[in-house]
Amino acid sequence: MLHNSPFINPFEVKFINPQYAVSLTVLPPKPTFIKKLKPVTTMGNSADRYIKRDMRTIKRLRKKYGDKIQFHIGAHALHLENLEEIPDPIYKMKSVICIFMENVPKIDLSHFPYLYFIEPIGPSEPLEIPETVKSVSFRKASEIPEWIVSGQSIETLRVRDSQITSFPEYVADLPNLDYVVVENTALTSIPRMLTKLPIKELEIKHSQIREVPDWVDEFVYLEKLDLSDNPIKNVSPNLYKIPNLRNLDLSYTLIEELPEGIGNMKQIKYIYIDNTKLKAFPSDIGNLPPIHFSFDNIPVEELPPLNLDGAHAILLDEAPLKYPLDWKHDLDWLQNHKIIVPDWWDMEEVHVQCRILGVNPKVFTK
Repeated sequence: MLHNSPFINPFEVKFINPQYAVSLTVLPPKPTFIKKLKPVTTMGNSADRYIKRDMRTIKRLRKKYGDKIQFHIGAHALHLENLEEIPDPIYKMKSVICIFMENVPKIDLSHFPYLYFIEPIGPSEPLEIPETVKSVSFRKASEIPEWIVSGQSIETLRVRDSQITSFPEYVADLPNLDYVVVENTALTSIPRMLTKLPIKELEIKHSQIREVPDWVDEFVYLEKLDLSDNPIKNVSPNLYKIPNLRNLDLSYTLIEELPEGIGNMKQIKYIYIDNTKLKAFPSDIGNLPPIHFSFDNIPVEELPPLNLDGAHAILLDEAPLKYPLDWKHDLDWLQNHKIIVPDWWDMEEVHVQCRILGVNPKVFTK
């Protein structure tokens, strides 16, 4: 029904990168097809020519099927649910780019020439995925079905709100897969078979991952690793050996310490370890290149000897740091930085101490 539809918040869509913007009226609350949006934009322009005809089709179908069939114009998105059969007029709709399907019989996807994204919700009938489809999402799934390997052009795989505990080996048969998002699942370990693929971005959030394993450096193409909101306690030092890693998020985990060797991450640009159990920093953390470093709300008591010349922000808000009068005198890295500190620090004393040390950071409280 409409009130349960994933399409909400009409008439207002904002994109981080405006060059990817398209004219959309309604999107899911967590749009799963925005990633890699340029192909969608191109397809949307081509599919627009069929919109008026398809809207007439939908108007006729809704008289019979009601909210079981919905079409959202700006997103070119078709939502089908609780159907006993797929009405023939559906297959004549040429403007469809995205299909969400829940509790419907098998649908022949080859009839949609501009189809880019599909999301089965719950158990689904086997599908043949056409080569136009680049993005597949599974929601409320108990497993990743084997028919996914028919989608040899898939670049993005998303699994969310599911009881999946592992990835099947046949996922490695998707040669173009480079972006994987797993969110709110029962997954207990990082799927190793993904190291066989050119994965550039891996996000496993709100799941049950317990550790960062020793073989993690086998992700030779990986640029972003987000393991936030997992009960992770152990982190292998091989994490630092991922050659192209630029973005690392371990926030909201249970880690109490990070292994030595973090200073060897010469490509890293962003590190997030907010809201963890971290008690101290590795001794070589000062060897890191200029990065965005966020460690809010962690139980450390001393600033690490960071060498962050050029970093645009060091986030310390809500960290129970000691009063900074014991800062060392080799603090050139503070020069011209923006530093956000706990609001209980005496700012006048902080600025006096900075003048004594001959540095001029921009120190703020939130």
